[in-house]
Amino acid sequence: MRFTDYLVLAVVGYGVALVLFVAGRRVARAGAALRIAAGVVAAVTTVGWVAPAALAGGALGGVFTFVLLFVVLPVIVIFAGVRLGRYRKQRAGDVDLPPIWPPVLICAFGLAFLLPGAIYVLNAVLYLLGVRTDVDLMVTSVSPWDWYLSRSATVSGDYGDGLVDQSVWWSSAPLPEQGETIRVALGPLWPNPMIESSGAAGVMLAINAALVLPGAALLYLGRRQARGRLAR
Repeated sequence: MRFTDYLVLAVVGYGVALVLFVAGRRVARAGAALRIAAGVVAAVTTVGWVAPAALAGGALGGVFTFVLLFVVLPVIVIFAGVRLGRYRKQRAGDVDLPPIWPPVLICAFGLAFLLPGAIYVLNAVLYLLGVRTDVDLMVTSVSPWDWYLSRSATVSGDYGDGLVDQSVWWSSAPLPEQGETIRVALGPLWPNPMIESSGAAGVMLAINAALVLPGAALLYLGRRQARGRLAR
């Protein structure tokens, strides 16, 4: 599917969920059923369209990964936190208890940075340690793209019984040509990124370490705030 197809389906799905939720807040008799339907539509949209698009790789996967981690996930966390907060206040009999969802949201943002970055850092480190799968990749497509002030590309190809689908070209070496066969390695951990050389592994390690550090800091801050609020 094209990018526009995924985008239209995601917008329509979340739009329908929003309409159902708003209607459920205003209609007294069928309100609960409409809100449940809104949740089902949003869940189907996320699982059926946004998540597969995020796993598609390349620019399409990057956009939808951002949407999934920094739009869908925070909305789910805030909604669940508000619901749990109401239950917590009722159980404690104290309406002045501070809400728990802000530190939970901070932890969620921390994990959104930490987990993807940690996976690629581990893949880069394992490559440098020799834990990798070397393959001869026949390039089927090369898609250059601009990223801020730098230029990069995604490369797709076939090797034996497997394939590489829109993997980022981390190397500073010239881009391969379509139809060319190149020697590359695949990282041992999902999503098994393509790594062209030790230099490419170093670039992957540096860029993703920059995600791990703020992610770990946010996770620590969120856990510290959550413990303070739960202790009250």
